[in-house]
Amino acid sequence: MKRHFFLNAAIILLAVALFCSCESKPKGAMLLPEDAQVVACIDVEKTMEASELGGDRQFKEKMKNGIKQMGFSRIMEKQITDIVEDPSTTGIDFKEPFFYAVLDINRMLFAFTGSLNDSEKFESLLRTTMTEMSGDSALKTTVTDPNVKFAHIDRDAFILFDNDGFIICNKNYDEDEAGFVEYMAKQFSEEKNYSQTKGYDMLMNENGIAKMHIACGKILTSQNMKKKSLNTLPAETRKKIDLFYESDMIMALNVSKGEASYVCTFDPGTDEAKKYYDKMCESAGEIKGTFLKYIDKDALMAAAMNFDGKKYIELQDEQINNMLGLISMLNAEEIKELIKTINGDFTIGINSKLLGNNKVPEMKIYGSTDNSMLVESIAETNSNDMVKNGDRWIIKLTESEYTNVNGSYDWIEKEIGQATLGYKDNTSYFTISEKESDAFKASDNAIDKSDFKGNKFYMRLNFAPMLKMKEVEEMLGSMSEGEIVRDVIKEINYAEMTVENNYNAEIRLVMNDKDHTPIAIAIDIFKELLL
Repeated sequence: MKRHFFLNAAIILLAVALFCSCESKPKGAMLLPEDAQVVACIDVEKTMEASELGGDRQFKEKMKNGIKQMGFSRIMEKQITDIVEDPSTTGIDFKEPFFYAVLDINRMLFAFTGSLNDSEKFESLLRTTMTEMSGDSALKTTVTDPNVKFAHIDRDAFILFDNDGFIICNKNYDEDEAGFVEYMAKQFSEEKNYSQTKGYDMLMNENGIAKMHIACGKILTSQNMKKKSLNTLPAETRKKIDLFYESDMIMALNVSKGEASYVCTFDPGTDEAKKYYDKMCESAGEIKGTFLKYIDKDALMAAAMNFDGKKYIELQDEQINNMLGLISMLNAEEIKELIKTINGDFTIGINSKLLGNNKVPEMKIYGSTDNSMLVESIAETNSNDMVKNGDRWIIKLTESEYTNVNGSYDWIEKEIGQATLGYKDNTSYFTISEKESDAFKASDNAIDKSDFKGNKFYMRLNFAPMLKMKEVEEMLGSMSEGEIVRDVIKEINYAEMTVENNYNAEIRLVMNDKDHTPIAIAIDIFKELLL
């Protein structure tokens, strides 16, 4: 019952929040400790705008009808219905953002915080909820602060609140319950808190309906991380990791009509860390688009990057030696020489066509290499399966089927395609196709270079070819909610991931419908399901 209650309550709370506006000054951040390792917040005002629900009266009525079907008691049903009609009955201040935090990733400690504008209403809601869950609505007062009340709401979960805010948190199963509650109670009066940190400033200065701050340095310096992970590394490697003890990462979700984007920004923290980080990234160059003319525009997936193998070995020589030294069956020096041959664009294209029952996809892979060493090494490793044909190595792809004749099973193998590995004009390549194909024949409908060129990494996933795949249709047909998934896929044009420089990466989802936001489209599709 508890699991269902929390799920239903979460859906209702989110829906209610969508009808509320947001101010910029968050109180919830002050309830988090300054050493919080991961913090996320949601901007309710922007989420509301993106939902395009506005004052949708019909939606509210459908919500209330859905609540009647959830099996709540009469009192609880009225309480929730009142909340849908008037969110202020919760006592929660929806004008300020909510915060979700990982307090300690090693101890699996989490917290959810928010602001209150009427603690009496909030307490009444809490008592009604507790009665519904367990029949016990008793609240206790903390020793640390008599103004802070708390309740045990699940096995290892607690809720604490005062006149201005609340914390929902969990303790590790083996931690002292009383000590943990009092530790969290201190956050209500603690002068040093998350809102005074550099990470908080970075988080709140970033645009987005939902944002996340990862305090990389705090995770690296955590006691368990040092003991269990970092101490096993060579001393020189640990020194380099130590440079990033003040590093942070910010991620932000933005939506607009026709698309959504997820942006990630990395801050090394210090000038010394930035200098070292920039140097380590020198092996990743800008995509030139050398092989894109061979990749179809309607390919299921296409990706490209530019890589300088010699530079990589030069910069990472120590780490490479440490890593390869663990692989006793391989020659570390030989692998390093193979990596050095890579010098330029590396490109892959995968089509939606799958070959045979083994579901081998048609694909093309190209890499700029100084010589044929990489291809020859792969061919040598698979010498039993490959046949040399000029400057190429051929593998006949087969699939096996069973036939039952007079109670005995026979194998039938038939060719389903061909894999080709070769080297030509400083290009190492690998293709899989139904029939023998020319790897260097330009596509009649080649992918647009402009999206790729100049970036350090680019990947594009087209969704239209996905629905044309027999295998996808079969999978959706076997799912109870396959029709809904199909409707979602139909709405998406493509997704792309772009790494522009050493510090910024972006994932972008582009919809076919340019008049509505992805959130509004999703709500429209899932509205009936949720209610």
